[in-house]
Amino acid sequence: MSTLTVQVGQCGCQLGAATFDKLCNTDESLSPFFRKGPSSSSSSSSSSSSSSSAPPFARAVLVDTEPKVVSSLLSAKRRGWRYHPSDACVVAQGGAANNWARGYAATRGEGSNMQLVTDAVRRNLEREGRVGSVHVVHSMAGGTGSGLGCGITECVRDEFGERLLIANTAVAPFHSGEVIVQDYNALLTLARLQGCSDLVVAHENESASRACKKLYSIPSPQINDLNDMLGSLTASFLLPSHSSPPSSASSASSASSASPPSFPPSPQPPTDLSDIIQFMAPHDGFKFASARMAPMMPPSSIDYTRDTWSGGVVRRIKQMHMCGAELECDINWRAQQRSMHVSVANMLFLRGDGGTAGASPAKAAGRSPGSHVQVPQDDVWKVDCSSFAADDVAYAPWNPNPFEARRSYANFQRSYEKMGALLTNSQAVLPLLQRVVRCREKFEVRAYVHQYAAFDCGEPEFEEAFSTLEQVIANYSSLGP
Repeated sequence: MSTLTVQVGQCGCQLGAATFDKLCNTDESLSPFFRKGPSSSSSSSSSSSSSSSAPPFARAVLVDTEPKVVSSLLSAKRRGWRYHPSDACVVAQGGAANNWARGYAATRGEGSNMQLVTDAVRRNLEREGRVGSVHVVHSMAGGTGSGLGCGITECVRDEFGERLLIANTAVAPFHSGEVIVQDYNALLTLARLQGCSDLVVAHENESASRACKKLYSIPSPQINDLNDMLGSLTASFLLPSHSSPPSSASSASSASSASPPSFPPSPQPPTDLSDIIQFMAPHDGFKFASARMAPMMPPSSIDYTRDTWSGGVVRRIKQMHMCGAELECDINWRAQQRSMHVSVANMLFLRGDGGTAGASPAKAAGRSPGSHVQVPQDDVWKVDCSSFAADDVAYAPWNPNPFEARRSYANFQRSYEKMGALLTNSQAVLPLLQRVVRCREKFEVRAYVHQYAAFDCGEPEFEEAFSTLEQVIANYSSLGP
């Protein structure tokens, strides 16, 4: 099923565009994330040909409180895809002044232009017919991304009910130095999303900046560098993938054919975002996830690097999870033998193969990607991922199915032979949540609260937000040490 992306605020619009840049690098993503441009009904064969070769439109709605960023994205010349002008919505003028309450107020009241957004969402749903999820991309720090992003998520939930599953990708600010009230904004954002979203994937600017410096060798990362890195991280789990072949099917295949070697069965239908949401958030009290990816390296190093699956990519990602590392450079190989974070659910995504980088064995042989061909032993379908289900990876005892591996020949990082990503709903999110609720000290002296009260977000709303996040922290802490 398709996914509709709603990009809110400057961060959401730019990060969403960077994600689409990654997703368009493989044909397999065209169905869930892009749609073909309109074709003329009275066209000749030549005009039909030109229409079919036109870049597809992203299945996206752009929303902001000022037109600058939206206009720049609409006019940008992109390679392989584009935005449709009718899917751009400017719901106010002048921004939200880094105030969550002001951004949220833009979605409420008589002067609200939220009807523009709901109409754009409805048009996309009616046009596609088989949209199973809405993906809202925004920041936690600024007023537009945080407040307006929450308001739009609530409006989509209220308008379309249980018809759609909603996932939010929310970007946490740097630990200091962005906005004086960024912790208030993050508090109100996460508390509201706990109530109206089905899954919240949290990215952090701090980690993205360190990745650019330490792993991509960018001494002074700019905003485009951060968006490119976070776009890769987001696309790493959004790109369609397939369930691991059942062991029974593999053994049946090998038993029934004695002459050729056994091959993996045809992949199951590709995973879409609604599948990920349902697997990753099996309980309403545990909705927060984070992502890890490997490898990450500067382009100049790729030609001199060769990875294996089990001993390389999978092993590094597992160790990142075991020791709580966000990046490969933070891995502690002497970490304790048992995972320091208890998980509710983990999904491992493996992309690429053991042959030519960026091409599956089927493509290399001139066959269609779905055809049955002999694959090398190092092929992505033969990777052993059982280590993630071993006793040293701790899971919540009440979840009977906490781990799943997904695979695909399609690799949006075309220069890498192999890459992997881990989407984890675990105690790894606790440091972010605990850092956010520390703003209670500021709230106790009522610093800056009057700026929020001017837009009907007073002390009761703050107290409710603190109570909600403190309960989420207690939920994750109860999973174990």
